[in-house]
Amino acid sequence: KAVLLKRMQNADFLLSYSRIETFGHVIAEDLCLVVPVISTPCKGADLYVDEKMGIACDADNEQSL
Repeated sequence: KAVLLKRMQNADFLLSYSRIETFGHVIAEDLCLVVPVISTPCKGADLYVDEKMGIACDADNEQSL
C-alpha cells in the first residue's frame, strides 16, 4: 500500500477514460492527493472533477480531447 500511495503522490495527473465509472473512487482518491484529473464525463467523474482540479472532456469529440 505504501508503494502505491507513493506512486500516486508522484503522479503528474490521472487519465481516466470510462463511460460507466459509477462511483469515481479512483478519481476521488487522486483528487484527495492533489493529483489533477483528466476524465471523460460520466456519473462518477462528474461529482468530483471541476476546473480547479481537472478537465472533463468528451472522448468522442476530437476537438475536446
